[in-house]
This record gives sequence, C-alpha cells and structure tokens, in this order.
Amino acid sequence: KHAALLIVCIGGDKLGEGASKSALLRAFIDNATHALIGLIAAEIVLNGVKQHHLTKQEYFILLLEATIVSSFIDLDHFIEAKSIRLQDATNLERRPFLHNSSICVLILMLVTLFQRMDNNRLPAIAGTMALVAFGTHHVRDATRRGLWFKVPLLETS
Repeated sequence: KHAALLIVCIGGDKLGEGASKSALLRAFIDNATHALIGLIAAEIVLNGVKQHHLTKQEYFILLLEATIVSSFIDLDHFIEAKSIRLQDATNLERRPFLHNSSICVLILMLVTLFQRMDNNRLPAIAGTMALVAFGTHHVRDATRRGLWFKVPLLETS
C-alpha cells in the first residue's frame, strides 16, 4: 500500500505536468490524484484501527469519506472565484479558504476531543479520515505552494 501511495503521488504529478495538456485534463488529473492519495492513505490508517471492529459498511463509508473530501476540497477554488469557469478558478489572486492549513490543526483538536469524550470511536475515526483527507491534500499542494496558515480575524497571516 505504501508503494502504491508513492506511485500515485509521483505518477499523478508527472502525468499532470506539461503545458501541452488542456487545463481541464490537468485539473482532472490533479483532482483524481488527490482522491486516490486520500483513499490509499485512509486505507493505511484504517488498517491501524482494525482493533475497533469496524463493520465492512463502516470501513467502506470511511474510505469513501476520505476519498471524496480529498477531492472536493478543490471546489473552494470555484467558490472563491464565484464562477464555474475553470480558468477563473485556477487564476485566483489568493488561496481559497479550504486551503488554509489551520483547518488541519482544528480537525486534529476536534479528533482529540472526540476521543476523550466518547466511548464510541466512530466519530473520532471519521474525524481522523477528515484529517487524512485534508492533510494529504494540503501536503501535496505544499510541494508546489507551501503550507498556508491563516488565523481568522488577523490580517497579518
């Protein structure tokens, strides 16, 4: 699984490179790569929590959560652009709100809180899947743009 993750990470980036590809194809490859990385990373993490006796349905839903969230994070480009045009979404003056890496810190704090408050581990595991999704997305994007931590209500970050 770790080898598959490495292949998807490198292969997805290499496949998406190149000015000869259309913007739509590059966006599709980038988004599919985010989704696959989220899926594989979630599978690796969930293998470590098998002692929690997840049902097959819970396991599948958690994998699906990480995959979808990893992919859907990029919808914030369109929200920020206030447009459904890909050109507008990919030429923003600033980073869109879901690309604020402070979200990862917030999710980690919530997961920790869920673990301490509830004997039912499912909310904490679901939160962990959200953390995997956001974390993998942010780290992959960081290879090109760096991490971005913006604290709400502060103009200086």
